[in-house]
Amino acid sequence: MNKSIGVVKTTLPGEWNDLECGSWCHDIIEKGLAACSNRHKITSIFKWEKSIQSTDEWQIDFKTPLTLVKKLISIINEAHPYDIPMIISSSVDAEPPYVEWVESVCTKPN
Repeated sequence: MNKSIGVVKTTLPGEWNDLECGSWCHDIIEKGLAACSNRHKITSIFKWEKSIQSTDEWQIDFKTPLTLVKKLISIINEAHPYDIPMIISSSVDAEPPYVEWVESVCTKPN
């Protein structure tokens, strides 16, 4: 039977280099709020200030225990460079050994 983890997604400025983006993700993992992250370059198209815009960004996906999703979102909001960051989360099924690993490497909530 599968168990669940949280996946929290955000985007970061595309002009950041790989080291800046990696460091930002590393800090969150080091705080014990996520077990891992994946990052890749994307092109986002969105409406902002009454016009359609297109920009390169980094898409970040963090994997975290369900018990840490709200805390992770709070920290992302505090540390994020955007005025209104895209932060979305979902609960996803995962194989039990992976869920156990995610839970074992993350900080237990207070």
